[in-house]
Amino acid sequence: MGLPVLVVSLLIATVVHGDSALSPLIRASYGVLPHMTSSALPSAVYVNCANGSDANTGATGASALKSVQHALAMAGAQHIHVAGGICNLSSPLQITRSVNVHGDGRTAFSGGHQITGWGPSPRHPGSGILVADVSHFPIPEIKSLRLGGTALLRGRWPKRVGDGLTSPNFMFAMPWSQSVAAPADARTWHGLGIDPTKLPLSAQNFSDRGVWHSTYAHILGCVEKDVNSQLTRVMNVSGTPEPLCGVLFRNAFTVAQRFYFENVDWGALDPSEFYHDMLNHKLYIYPCLLYTSPRPRDS
Repeated sequence: MGLPVLVVSLLIATVVHGDSALSPLIRASYGVLPHMTSSALPSAVYVNCANGSDANTGATGASALKSVQHALAMAGAQHIHVAGGICNLSSPLQITRSVNVHGDGRTAFSGGHQITGWGPSPRHPGSGILVADVSHFPIPEIKSLRLGGTALLRGRWPKRVGDGLTSPNFMFAMPWSQSVAAPADARTWHGLGIDPTKLPLSAQNFSDRGVWHSTYAHILGCVEKDVNSQLTRVMNVSGTPEPLCGVLFRNAFTVAQRFYFENVDWGALDPSEFYHDMLNHKLYIYPCLLYTSPRPRDS
């Protein structure tokens, strides 16, 4: 089996009915194709980014265009139907008129960059985890990845097991946390108290810069899907006198408030997870298509 080519998605927008839900990056202007008049254009235009051709008329699914950009340039097009799959964009879509864009639930726009040069990870021998060098990647932080049509998630701790407030998916801010709300809703330094017994062995060495350098803390609100949850970079970590990780946080959090760590490779990556080592400029993925059996995990 050949190694996968991974697409890093800087913009992924699931296409829904109507134009108001599209990303603000999808904007600007359009033009009319010079070889067609608006009266000759159908009001419904079909796009298939994988198998279409911009030499087609776009009048039916069988004669679909290849790019959404060409469909938008057709002045008579009022409804653009985009087949399922990823439409890779080299520049923002340009829209200044009312137009309805329809997807089939599997449609995505991606302004991502392809990452190649994958090989087995020396850090995880025999695991199926792959690594690539991203030292020349154009952005310092990779937040979203797609492998084919599958979205990969950043590795997290604790691992997700089920759902709900009683699941073991979270850690809890300890009594020695240091959190005072700042004026004007500003983001200021807070100390998030950690129970080290809830961490895997690989994360209990607070002096190891490499273990914590790329870590984020996802601090949740009072309900399972609280929109006020905050994802914040771990700025520093200390084991004395009590374990604390420093974060920039808005308002204040309370003792026993739930959180989990994100973008970590503590113990092991699960299938369909990735980890961006920003210190050493390496990207690790565990593709689900290579997953065969459970692996032992650091505990």
